[in-house]
Amino acid sequence: MVVLMCWLVLVAGAQAGLGHREKRFLDGRWWEQFHSGVERLGHESRKDMDSLSGWAQQVEEEMRPAIDRFGKEVGGLVTGLMDTIEDSPLFEHAIMNREDGSAIITGDHSIGLAAAEDNLSLPSSGPGILSHMERFGDHFERFGGHMGSELGGLDMQSFDPFSIFGMVRKKWYQGDNVCTEREVVEEEDAPERINVNNNGFGVFQMNMQVSQCRDDDNTHECTTTITEGGVKKTIILRYFCCHGHKREVGQIGCAEVDMKPLEDTVRDLGGLEFLVLLDETNMLDKLKENMTLFVPTNDAIEDFHRDLVELNTIDSGEDVAYGIDEGLTSRRRKRDLTITEAPRLQDIILAHMTKGFVSATDMEDEGLMETEASENGKIRINVYNTYPKKVIMANCAKITSRNNFATNGIVHMVDKVIVPAKHTVGQIISQDLGFEKFSEALEKSGLMKQLSEEGQFTVFAPSDKAMDKLDNDIRERLMSGSGCAADILKNHILPNVICSGIIEGKAKTNNLQDKYITMERDEEGDVLVEGMKLKMKDIVGTNGVIHVIEDVLVPESARTVVDALKTRKMKTILELFDSAKLTEAVSDMSNMTLFVPTEKALAELPDTFIEELKSDSQKLKEFLMYHMATPRKCKCDFENNLMLQSGMENQKIRVNTYGASLMFGDRFKVATAQCAKIVNLDDEVCGGMIHTVDKVLLPPAGDIMDVVTNSGKYSKFMELVDFSGLKEELESETGKTLLVPTDSAFEKIDEEIAKKLAEDKEFAQKVVRKHLLKEVLCCSGIQRNNLLFNNSRKRSSSGDLVAVRRSNSGHLYADKAEISKCDMIASNGVVHQIESLLATSAVTNTAQERIDTFTDIFNFNPFKLFE
Repeated sequence: MVVLMCWLVLVAGAQAGLGHREKRFLDGRWWEQFHSGVERLGHESRKDMDSLSGWAQQVEEEMRPAIDRFGKEVGGLVTGLMDTIEDSPLFEHAIMNREDGSAIITGDHSIGLAAAEDNLSLPSSGPGILSHMERFGDHFERFGGHMGSELGGLDMQSFDPFSIFGMVRKKWYQGDNVCTEREVVEEEDAPERINVNNNGFGVFQMNMQVSQCRDDDNTHECTTTITEGGVKKTIILRYFCCHGHKREVGQIGCAEVDMKPLEDTVRDLGGLEFLVLLDETNMLDKLKENMTLFVPTNDAIEDFHRDLVELNTIDSGEDVAYGIDEGLTSRRRKRDLTITEAPRLQDIILAHMTKGFVSATDMEDEGLMETEASENGKIRINVYNTYPKKVIMANCAKITSRNNFATNGIVHMVDKVIVPAKHTVGQIISQDLGFEKFSEALEKSGLMKQLSEEGQFTVFAPSDKAMDKLDNDIRERLMSGSGCAADILKNHILPNVICSGIIEGKAKTNNLQDKYITMERDEEGDVLVEGMKLKMKDIVGTNGVIHVIEDVLVPESARTVVDALKTRKMKTILELFDSAKLTEAVSDMSNMTLFVPTEKALAELPDTFIEELKSDSQKLKEFLMYHMATPRKCKCDFENNLMLQSGMENQKIRVNTYGASLMFGDRFKVATAQCAKIVNLDDEVCGGMIHTVDKVLLPPAGDIMDVVTNSGKYSKFMELVDFSGLKEELESETGKTLLVPTDSAFEKIDEEIAKKLAEDKEFAQKVVRKHLLKEVLCCSGIQRNNLLFNNSRKRSSSGDLVAVRRSNSGHLYADKAEISKCDMIASNGVVHQIESLLATSAVTNTAQERIDTFTDIFNFNPFKLFE
């Protein structure tokens, strides 16, 4: 194609050189000949391919056995590799946290942050067209998992060099004995894409379709998310081996299984101890019915027996069996905890049985399965999005071997004895004597009602002993339901069921506050939440699971302002609050944003200023109240020129953001409050949010003209403003930056320019307006230029561009004028002092000429040569 284009250009040049009179030398006849040649070339190519197909088929027949053997060997190697890799926590879960690389636990029906992060949502509603590149990073991190899922069952038939000859071989799920199932998830309105960042993209919506497929043991599942016309729906298509068949590596379709009765199948799988239990309780005949069994391994039965014997030694005559975890006996001796849920042994065995044929494909996350146990004992199913295979748990017992078909049922092997779930987690907590104080706090906050209804919860339940260890102030607030008691309680509740067995290494999940909490398994096998050991694990209810802890999880959002400042060692500001007698008041405030100066910023203030504040209580209160604002605002709420009402009457705090990247979707890199740089964002406390700033906030001394006039240093610029008649404009316009030249700056200009400024009013107006930028630009917001992006050019009121930049050495410039004094705050903007007048219109014309030249170059149309 490149050669053809070059030839066309040469012909065009030759004909132009010959003075050809026709306007177009590529006439209709030429194009007919060209198309005819292309068609002949395609016809000959198809003939060659047809002749090669016969040869390819013969070669394929001769090479296929070798390719299949090679495929099986490589497939075995890959399977072994994936068996090794899948033990790594990095490959265990579907999503990774971008901040620290921790896995994020998700199920098919997860609620909250984890589920939201899993959605690849393009186009973006964020600041730029690529604002979801970070989320794409999550999906790219999971690429290894997807690749493992595909490679784990690879027999190299998918790599078929003969497919180019049209000899496409089938996928395994396109063969015989494969059943299909199609599920359409209920449609929902997609979120409206609106211009939330004021970067000019406005409403941005498009139709899109995203598909994701994965292979499991005997299942191929594809999930397609379709967004069309603002409506989102999800279609799940499953291919799975029909009952009595299973997938064999290297084969198309599913092969028939040699099935035996349930009892023989359990025995072949090594479930001898379970059969002994059935025989001892005279329930072996149950295996003659059509049943799905969850059979504990022999080790699980052994652990169950040990706990049962030890418990019966303590409580003689009671038919009690928990099988929760080791160490239960010692805790029962101390009477720290008394679990009221004590099912009979027979019910526990029957809780491993459900009528009919239930394969792993039929199991849905957060599903409840009826069992043979009395009193409505149920099995709660949880499906976790792990790679290369999903993990399925039944009442928090991990299914270690699934879909073992029998003539009259299906057997799934599990790693622990299943205790039937009969009550909600709320009912279990409220009826247990060991959680009296935690239960009382839940009742007063209204959360107990939620935990007693349908749902999917994990509760980290602190014992009464844990509640007694709290500080008096926190315990009183928690038990009274006042202050941030709800924050503390919600930190103990997750909106998803997290079984302890899913934790390998370190992982994160979200709580009811939509905040991440960290769970991990240490080297000794203990499971910890936020560094606290789970003393008792996996007490399963019909709507979730309970883990017992012996410490209370107090989140940062439940700390008082004073506690947070003490933690940050901000001694000076605490002393000022004490002197103003505001310590108690600030701790009781709600819906508050607090801008706290650093210790360095306060130390740089003159000693006389601090002493004056301490001696005048009213001034001190005003100083401190100006650093408080309403409403509560976090980083996620910040936008440029956000105005917050301060604690001082009729005084606002202006928040500005800088460095937003249109290409990469950064909301901002720098944020300021009254041009003080915010150096630490989002320190959440009870009732508000603390942001740390690098200097104290002082209320403005008037508008831009007041600031310039009161300083007494800019008389010549004031004369120029008076002559231009723009004084009212500088006083009234809001959201501006004035670059005010010093008196000495006027001494540097040419006599001709000075004369023109004094005589030509229109020219004077243009010069003044060029010093007035159409935005509030604090010195902290002035960025260095880089090779790819130039963010320095700012539009002035004259329409000219002014390059405001930071040099490599840290000096600030507006065009070639040095900015020698920063951030003189005004009610309608900010003023910076510069040491030279900005360039006149002559320079602007030169710049415009350069722009016009580049425009002409890029507008050049080479095809005009053929006209």
